[in-house]
Amino acid sequence: MKWILAGVAAIFFLGQSNRGLWLPDEPRDAEIAREMAVSGDFVVPTLNGEPFLEKPPLSYATAATALRIWPGRPETAVRIPSALFCLGTMACTAWMGWRLMGLETGLLAAALLGTSWEFLQIGHTCLVDAGLLCWTALAMAAGLDRKWLLSGFAMGLAFLSKGPIGIILPGAALGSWMLWERRGEIPKALGWTVLGILPAGLWLWALHQRGTAWDAYWGDQFRRTGSRVEHAAPFHAYLGYLFEGFAPWCVLLPFLAWKLWKLRMSGIPLSLRLPLSWFLLSLILLSLVSSKRGLYLVPAYPALALMLAAVFQGAWMRRALVVVVLVCALVWGGWKPRQDARYNLGAVVMEAPLAGMGLSEPVRGAVAFRLGRTIPTLKDTAAVADWISRGNTALIQSQVGGTPEGLEAGLRKDRALAAGFEILQRENIRREVLVWVAKRRVP
Repeated sequence: MKWILAGVAAIFFLGQSNRGLWLPDEPRDAEIAREMAVSGDFVVPTLNGEPFLEKPPLSYATAATALRIWPGRPETAVRIPSALFCLGTMACTAWMGWRLMGLETGLLAAALLGTSWEFLQIGHTCLVDAGLLCWTALAMAAGLDRKWLLSGFAMGLAFLSKGPIGIILPGAALGSWMLWERRGEIPKALGWTVLGILPAGLWLWALHQRGTAWDAYWGDQFRRTGSRVEHAAPFHAYLGYLFEGFAPWCVLLPFLAWKLWKLRMSGIPLSLRLPLSWFLLSLILLSLVSSKRGLYLVPAYPALALMLAAVFQGAWMRRALVVVVLVCALVWGGWKPRQDARYNLGAVVMEAPLAGMGLSEPVRGAVAFRLGRTIPTLKDTAAVADWISRGNTALIQSQVGGTPEGLEAGLRKDRALAAGFEILQRENIRREVLVWVAKRRVP
């Protein structure tokens, strides 16, 4: 089992180099980290020079530190923290399995987690979610051992990685677990946990000193929980996301549900109560929120891995793991980087003096990261006409017509650009419709 787990760990370092940044999220997070590494400001993250406060700065800071250590390979450097965070999550899962059910079960749970599809994706991508996974797992592991101060501190780090969800999910899971076991230590646990979270307030205090950044942060939090809903999906959406993200082990989930249903008659074993509380509370709370992505449920994957390891043990599981590890090594060592090359916007960024109009966060991030500098923002086509008249190039993004040809046709009807221009390049990469525009050359 130890050798299998070592093979799983090695997969997280395959396919990390020799490829650009993948749309949609990686270019944005990588560019925020690059700007943080350049500016040295670890309080207010920025994207293309503008404050970006959807998420706190801890995950960006780890990627920025990696960039400073390894500046020669920036795409690889920003992904290494994600791989390490995922390995840390696996270590916490193995520890919990060992404390609850024995060492072999803990190692098996870590191997199941490490070979699940969405978890592997996060470990190979520069995303803030990797830090959330690690600190959430540490909070749960510390809570299992009644180390409430450490648990609270880990929740604080999870908050600094992705916001309030880093406190809500592990806090609700640990609270429901203690209520289920009728433990009278909730007041004591709550006190020490709150004390552990307090150091996270240092960032909020530092942000408060910035004035406008403080207002922008809370304004963004209210905006994201208000009327504008991104990734809207029905209440039951996570059931579908789960079978996609937890592949290939999702085939075992119906049997796990049936086994737990049978156990309810005699009582759920103590060893399964913590992971069951963890998973169900996460599933319910996330399902109540209108915005849903399969990515959001991954912090509960260690709980699933622990339950599967407890229920499905034996030689057949080890053989299945060996096959899955070999397949994952082939996929992430060669096929996946090449297959996702079409999502790599950085490969088609032009080196000329460049400004952009209507660029989405992923496109702005990809262009600025590839060029190693922020790019000016053009507000309208009149600004585009002025910019290209000075011999520069403009990158324009729009959904007009839904194709680069449709965007080009719309631009040719624009009066501000009537003086003439030419299209240097047109691209439709995933959902990003782009054209590069320059002044028309006179023969």
